[in-house]
Amino acid sequence: MLMTRKQLYDMRGAISRMMASPQPTKLSYRLGKVLRKIHSVLAQSEIKRQELIRKHGTVAADGTSYQVQADRMPIFEDAMDKYLKDPDGKVEIEKIPYDLIANLNLTAGEMMVMDEIIESPKED
Repeated sequence: MLMTRKQLYDMRGAISRMMASPQPTKLSYRLGKVLRKIHSVLAQSEIKRQELIRKHGTVAADGTSYQVQADRMPIFEDAMDKYLKDPDGKVEIEKIPYDLIANLNLTAGEMMVMDEIIESPKED
């Protein structure tokens, strides 16, 4: 299925939890294959976010990082949103079989944002 970077970016918390949750080897291997592409897109999005912070921000008081000031935040947010929603940035994502994540402890909110990439559970 085709998804925008924005859709995947909104899932980053749940995806991070899924990637960090220990599972039996067979399930971890399959889930890892499915999440590899998503993780790559999220890594690229983080690089872009850091570029935009440097572009629209100023050096923080500690001198080692950048910070976007409140008056520049709308410009930064618009630029990031434009990048995430760019139709040329759509990515083909394989759905995650429900049985791979059935034993994970995810919140209802995490499941809600990930609903589009999870295959419906099989009825017995």
